[in-house]
Formats: sequence, C-alpha cells, structure tokens
Amino acid sequence: MCSVTARDPDWRQNGTVVYSLFPSEVNGVPVSSFLSINGDTGVIHAVRSFDYEQFRGFTVHTVARNNGSPPLSNNVTVSVFITDENDNSPQILYPAPAGNSLMTEMVPKAALAGSLVSKLIAVDADSGQNAWLSYQIVKSTDPGLFTIGLHSGEIRAQRDISESDSVKQNLVISVKDNGQPSLSTTCDVYLLISDNLAEVPELKGMAYEDSSKVTSYLIIALVSVSTFFLTFIILILAVRFCRRRKPRMLFDGTVPIPSAYT
Repeated sequence: MCSVTARDPDWRQNGTVVYSLFPSEVNGVPVSSFLSINGDTGVIHAVRSFDYEQFRGFTVHTVARNNGSPPLSNNVTVSVFITDENDNSPQILYPAPAGNSLMTEMVPKAALAGSLVSKLIAVDADSGQNAWLSYQIVKSTDPGLFTIGLHSGEIRAQRDISESDSVKQNLVISVKDNGQPSLSTTCDVYLLISDNLAEVPELKGMAYEDSSKVTSYLIIALVSVSTFFLTFIILILAVRFCRRRKPRMLFDGTVPIPSAYT
C-alpha cells in the first residue's frame, strides 16, 4: 500500500532502524488484522481486502525505533482511505423477487395514457455513482403498451388501454447501476387489466379451489375435535359407571346369611 522511511544519523547499531505498528483497533478489531509492516523496509501491506460499505477509512500509527541502548523511537500517523468499488448488484425490493407469481398489479380497463400503473423499487448497497440505478423494459407481452421511468422506476401506460389488449401482461425489467463495469438484475412484473378479479376465469378458479381447500380443512379439523371430545365424555361416564357398580358386585349375594337368623 505504502511505505514509511526513517533515518538515524547514529553509527552502526545505534543507527539501525526497525519499523512496527503501534497496537490499536479499527472498529473493535486489532489493526494487525488489516495491515502489516516490514520491520526492515517499512513497507506496509494489506492483510485482507477492505469493504467501503463497512468503513470508509482509518488511521494507524507506525513506530520507527533504533537498536541503541537505550533505544530511541519516533512515530508517524498513516491515514488509509478506502475507495468504493462496484461490487454489489442492484436488489429488487418491490415487487417480490423473481419466482413469486402471486405479485400481480391490477390495471383498470379505463386507464389512459400516462396513468401510473405500478412502481419498481430497487436499491444498491454501493455508494456514489455506483449506486445510481436506471430501469429499462427488456421484454413485454405487448410492446409499446407500457413504459418505465429511466431513473424513477415508475411504470405508466404509454397509450390508452383498449378492449383488444391482452388481460394478462408480463414485463421483464432490467435494473442497472452506473458502475464500471455496471452490474444489473432483472425482475418480472405481472399486470392484470381488469376491474374485478371475478372477471378473470383463471384467477376465479384458483380462488374457488383455495376456498374449497380451506373449507375441507376446517371440516376435518371440526370433526376431529368433536370426535375427541365425545370419546373423552364417554370414557368419563364409563369410569363413573364402573365405580358405582363395583360395591354392588362385591356385596350382592356374595355373603351367605346364617340359617339361625332365618
């Protein structure tokens, strides 16, 4: 990374300089975990890579000591500034990540040109220009029907919605940062041109199927609980009945009556 140079005008051993790092910490971690210094040359090396998103910079104190008796020393502060690299791809926050087909936006049939339909929200963990995002529709069911703001991520109708347009629209949107080289990610946005879910046969069938499943589960749960409760009541009644019958079984007709008292 850099080097530290010191001079000592003394002779021989008294003028021999040895370099070291003054013990300190960076974000609670010993500075030796980040940097090392060559004791003979004063060259400072990085022990591991740095992440601009964790910390932007730090300082370290280097010590130059001679081999005299007693040894004399001096120190200097070295400031390390970390620059940002484009090492993070954009992350989609809304709609849900790719693969979740349940995230569907409703678009009114009467939507006019320029109407706001949805909005794509993405973030980038990098900083500065590396975190500047741009949005672009790379594939769509009906090209020219929808457009997206280059930097806002707002999806708008490019023209008036008509009856001839397909009810189900799928947009594949690319989100790209401004780093060099740039990193990007894609997201699927599902749009449904309808004023009511009941108007879409596929979704209506799915809703009915889900409702039927829930009803079946409720019926099964209710029958199970009722059966358990009735069984428990029957067991309690049986135990009580047995306890009441037991004394009669012990004394009725089991003890003979002496003939002298007959």
